[in-house]
Amino acid sequence: MEGIPHPIQFLSGDEPQDQLRMSIVTKKGDGGQTALRMGRKTSKAAWRVEAYGTVDELSAALGVARSFLGQDARFGDFASRILTVQNQLLSVGADLATRPEDAQAPGGGIKHFYEDSFLTWLEDQVPGLESGLRMDRFVLPGENPASAHLHYARTVCRRAERSVIRLREEGGEPIVPDMLPYLNRLSDYLWLMAEKCALATADSGS
Repeated sequence: MEGIPHPIQFLSGDEPQDQLRMSIVTKKGDGGQTALRMGRKTSKAAWRVEAYGTVDELSAALGVARSFLGQDARFGDFASRILTVQNQLLSVGADLATRPEDAQAPGGGIKHFYEDSFLTWLEDQVPGLESGLRMDRFVLPGENPASAHLHYARTVCRRAERSVIRLREEGGEPIVPDMLPYLNRLSDYLWLMAEKCALATADSGS
């Protein structure tokens, strides 16, 4: 997962004038409809919109956590790891925002943005995060801002997982294989990272 570019693309000023004049305000959703990827219209209350919207909320919560992680050397490379997760969530959200009939790959089959390596990347880090942690205690979030925001992101991740399950079970929609295991594992990953952050400041006495 190394070398992933930052998701924000800033305008250079050399773009065509019509691109520079684009506005975030389109008023096209004022009636309660939104456009999925590829332009298909749907209700903003649809299960699919709820699912990718919650993944977007998760990324935003992780962005807050990352801003605190990057301010303290005791948290090591956690900020860069969270940036990697946010980039992975862009792919998860892109798949959720695409109807199956709009995801046909050239030559047949379905094109997915989600990659199997995302789950492997998380699982490979779990042993290192578990080292030195107690797993038999009830956790009250709030040891420090970074830990607290990671715990909050963990709960949003669980809600995203539930939203994807509802999309499949109540909405009757197919979902990308391994997307649910990824979200399930990500919640565990964020719990471990939050506890590592709490332990780092507790050990240093601040």
